[in-house]
Amino acid sequence: MNSNNTSPIARTDGGMNNDSPTISANLIRPNLSTDGMTTTMQVVIDKPTTNAVDYREVILCIDVSWSMQGDKLESAKLAASQAAALLDEGDKLGVVTFSSEAQVDIPVSTINTNQVEEIQAKINQFEVRGGTNIAGGLKQAYNQFSDKCS
Repeated sequence: MNSNNTSPIARTDGGMNNDSPTISANLIRPNLSTDGMTTTMQVVIDKPTTNAVDYREVILCIDVSWSMQGDKLESAKLAASQAAALLDEGDKLGVVTFSSEAQVDIPVSTINTNQVEEIQAKINQFEVRGGTNIAGGLKQAYNQFSDKCS
């Protein structure tokens, strides 16, 4: 057991190359349940060190149909704004909204710290409109990714 009251219980080293993440888990002893039902663990995922993508590409797909009126849309806008703030410089972000029709509101672009507030301001302007065409929204969001799965 190490000095911070954790005990290593599992570790994987990502296989034969360094392209896979390293995952380790430590059992946190002070948080063991007395009822034997709950155990708290600390899980650490280390980023691969070689041949890894240096950025994340995130496309947010937000329902702005009438069913999202009121607190639902406000919660969705808050979550989208927080997601934008969590991205690192160099990550890519795009935003698609959908109601009866889907549209690209913020084209995919590389994020820099100066853009986050501008993106959040655009997100905060979203208003409810139309019906719910989730298929169109998801298709439009998928088409925004630079590399698509086949």
